[in-house]
Amino acid sequence: MKHTEWMTAISTNRTDYEFLKEIKGYSIDGIELSVNEWEVWKIDWAGLAENAKKAGITLLSYHLPFGDRSDISCIDENVRKNAVNWQKELIKKATDIGIKRFVIHPSYEPIGDEERALRLNLACEGLKELAVYADSLGAVICVEDLPRSCLGHNVEEMLYLGNADERLRVCFDVNHLLAV
Repeated sequence: MKHTEWMTAISTNRTDYEFLKEIKGYSIDGIELSVNEWEVWKIDWAGLAENAKKAGITLLSYHLPFGDRSDISCIDENVRKNAVNWQKELIKKATDIGIKRFVIHPSYEPIGDEERALRLNLACEGLKELAVYADSLGAVICVEDLPRSCLGHNVEEMLYLGNADERLRVCFDVNHLLAV
């Protein structure tokens, strides 16, 4: 797909053929896979690839899991390192079936003002590591803007996070503009 082409897509956690065939009937051409951190182990990657191909659906992106376990800005070093390594495992599985774009939350919440600068720097470290890894697999990491007390809740923070590595891209979620 050329970047100038338009495609109708949805974000979903459904990977079964019947669902993918049904959405194709509604002129949906692609999906972003989005599975929560407690259900991600259930993904049948080979089955997803086969179902998508059979239904004529493009696997556009994978929204990496977000939550306590996957917070790449976590102050607890063990949690943070495990989160980054887990994201790498998921990136590898998804690139193996052709997914090349990965949306990531730079943090979980709540984040207080007293730890915000530290958490921004920790998120940048994780984002850089993931950007390098994804690039080695021919993929890109897209940092999503977030609402409330999450990192990336304003332009300044998104610029800071995005500048962690030149390979990073931005996922601008307009729904997050509505969440306060």
